[in-house]
Amino acid sequence: MSDEELKKATEKGTERESAKKFNLPLFVGIVILVALVIIAVLTLFVGVPEPAGYQEIVEENQPQAALMALRTNYMTKMQTEGLPEDYSVEEAIRDAAIEDYVLRDWTFIVEGMPPMRYIAVSTSEFAEGEGNQVIYNEETGEFVCIRKQEGLED
Repeated sequence: MSDEELKKATEKGTERESAKKFNLPLFVGIVILVALVIIAVLTLFVGVPEPAGYQEIVEENQPQAALMALRTNYMTKMQTEGLPEDYSVEEAIRDAAIEDYVLRDWTFIVEGMPPMRYIAVSTSEFAEGEGNQVIYNEETGEFVCIRKQEGLED
């Protein structure tokens, strides 16, 4: 191979290598574009207001979900260890991992052994005031909601 052919072959190899080199400005542009799209999408979701009545639905379902979690804990204890006579409501609440915001709005009572009624009573922190009750009856398998009306005493 002559010097001239060798030089041409070397130049072609260099052109191929430069074509394969990393294009930093293009990469930075793509990263910025992706970041802008992500920010735009997040802004859309953060800016969307809650549907009307959404908070009321969530607050109304809090005690039912917590009561079912307590019931599940008591049933599990009964099946694995027999009647849980020394199993306190506080232990059941801890084992059910009921959230603090639910405990702020509701107190819980379990009646009977084995439990026959699971009761949630709203506290003064609850939006609709204290004294409202949600009761799960084990015999009927139904929830009963009792709203405390203004002006009525216990």
